[in-house]
Amino acid sequence: DFIRALPDGKVPKTTLDEHFRSYPQLASFTSREFYADDGGLHLMKEVPKNFELECFGCIEVRGERDPDLKLIQTEVDELMRWLKKLIKQRHFQHEPALRAHGFDQSRTPTLGVISFLREQRNAILEAVADEFSPAELESFQLLVGTPEEFQGNERDIIFITLGRAGTET
Repeated sequence: DFIRALPDGKVPKTTLDEHFRSYPQLASFTSREFYADDGGLHLMKEVPKNFELECFGCIEVRGERDPDLKLIQTEVDELMRWLKKLIKQRHFQHEPALRAHGFDQSRTPTLGVISFLREQRNAILEAVADEFSPAELESFQLLVGTPEEFQGNERDIIFITLGRAGTET
């Protein structure tokens, strides 16, 4: 858009018209919010079995940012609770919403954690290294990083830690 807005910008506007990689809940949102003026996207995974999948959830964690660090420890603690459930207790084998995605003993989900704040990411990396063995981390291909570090690195289950207290403006 920026290049097209330049006086000599002769780049034609091009938009997507098909969406292959996301499940219907996300692809429908993207289509409605960003592509409505262009007729929306054709959702290529729009099949009945995918409409019933539970793909998104919100875990509200009440916490406050450390005044000296860009980190909310209660988010890190809650994240670690969930990672332990998935990695050590193999929660994906017992939870119907996760089993519906095909995760079981022979197909473990890949895991990711996105943190917008480097200090929070670093605290998570430290907690993960203290809690899990290299073999556990490898079997789930756990990646912890900032949005930039996730470019090109998809995972089956991704946790996003905002690092933002609810009291901030």
